[in-house]
Amino acid sequence: MAIKLTIEEIEAAIFSQMHPDRLKVAWLIGHAFPKIAEQPDDADIDSALLRLKIRSDVEAFGDITNWRYSEMRRVESKI
Repeated sequence: MAIKLTIEEIEAAIFSQMHPDRLKVAWLIGHAFPKIAEQPDDADIDSALLRLKIRSDVEAFGDITNWRYSEMRRVESKI
Protein backbone atom coordinates (compact mmCIF):
# COMPACT_ATOMS: atom_id res chain seq x y z
CA MET A 1 0.00 0.00 0.00
CA ALA A 2 1.39 3.42 -0.98
CA ILE A 3 1.96 6.12 1.60
CA LYS A 4 -0.44 9.06 1.22
CA LEU A 5 1.50 12.26 0.66
CA THR A 6 0.41 15.55 2.18
CA ILE A 7 -0.38 18.53 -0.06
CA GLU A 8 2.85 20.14 1.18
CA GLU A 9 4.90 17.09 0.17
CA ILE A 10 3.26 17.03 -3.25
CA GLU A 11 3.94 20.75 -3.65
CA ALA A 12 7.60 20.27 -2.69
CA ALA A 13 8.02 17.37 -5.13
CA ILE A 14 6.61 19.39 -8.03
CA PHE A 15 8.58 22.51 -7.08
CA SER A 16 11.79 20.47 -7.01
CA GLN A 17 11.33 19.77 -10.73
CA MET A 18 10.91 23.43 -11.72
CA HIS A 19 13.60 25.65 -13.18
CA PRO A 20 13.61 29.06 -14.91
CA ASP A 21 12.36 27.69 -18.22
CA ARG A 22 8.63 27.24 -18.76
CA LEU A 23 7.66 23.58 -18.47
CA LYS A 24 4.37 21.82 -19.10
CA VAL A 25 2.58 21.01 -15.85
CA ALA A 26 2.11 17.43 -17.08
CA TRP A 27 5.90 17.14 -17.48
CA LEU A 28 6.49 18.47 -13.96
CA ILE A 29 4.05 15.95 -12.49
CA GLY A 30 5.48 13.11 -14.52
CA HIS A 31 8.98 13.86 -13.29
CA ALA A 32 7.93 14.53 -9.70
CA PHE A 33 6.11 11.18 -9.56
CA PRO A 34 7.75 8.93 -12.18
CA LYS A 35 5.95 5.77 -11.08
CA ILE A 36 2.25 5.97 -11.84
CA ALA A 37 1.51 3.73 -8.85
CA GLU A 38 3.04 6.39 -6.59
CA GLN A 39 1.23 9.35 -8.17
CA PRO A 40 -1.10 11.12 -5.73
CA ASP A 41 -4.78 11.66 -6.47
CA ASP A 42 -5.49 14.25 -9.17
CA ALA A 43 -7.41 16.42 -6.67
CA ASP A 44 -4.41 16.48 -4.32
CA ILE A 45 -2.09 17.40 -7.19
CA ASP A 46 -4.44 20.19 -8.26
CA SER A 47 -4.49 21.53 -4.69
CA ALA A 48 -0.68 21.53 -4.62
CA LEU A 49 -0.54 23.26 -8.01
CA LEU A 50 -2.88 26.00 -6.81
CA ARG A 51 -0.67 26.51 -3.74
CA LEU A 52 2.37 26.76 -6.01
CA LYS A 53 0.64 29.27 -8.27
CA ILE A 54 0.34 31.83 -5.47
CA ARG A 55 3.99 31.59 -4.42
CA SER A 56 6.17 34.57 -5.24
CA ASP A 57 8.89 32.31 -6.66
CA VAL A 58 6.60 30.56 -9.18
CA GLU A 59 5.01 31.84 -12.38
CA ALA A 60 2.08 30.00 -13.96
CA PHE A 61 0.70 30.18 -17.50
CA GLY A 62 -2.82 29.00 -18.36
CA ASP A 63 -5.24 26.91 -16.33
CA ILE A 64 -2.77 24.86 -14.30
CA THR A 65 -5.39 22.24 -13.47
CA ASN A 66 -5.42 21.45 -17.20
CA TRP A 67 -1.99 19.83 -17.00
CA ARG A 68 -1.27 19.27 -20.69
CA TYR A 69 -2.10 22.82 -21.73
CA SER A 70 -0.49 24.89 -18.98
CA GLU A 71 3.03 25.72 -17.90
CA MET A 72 4.89 26.78 -14.77
CA ARG A 73 8.39 27.96 -14.00
CA ARG A 74 10.54 28.91 -11.05
CA VAL A 75 11.48 32.60 -10.74
CA GLU A 76 13.61 34.53 -8.30
CA SER A 77 11.71 35.35 -5.15
CA LYS A 78 10.22 38.84 -5.25
CA ILE A 79 10.39 39.13 -1.47
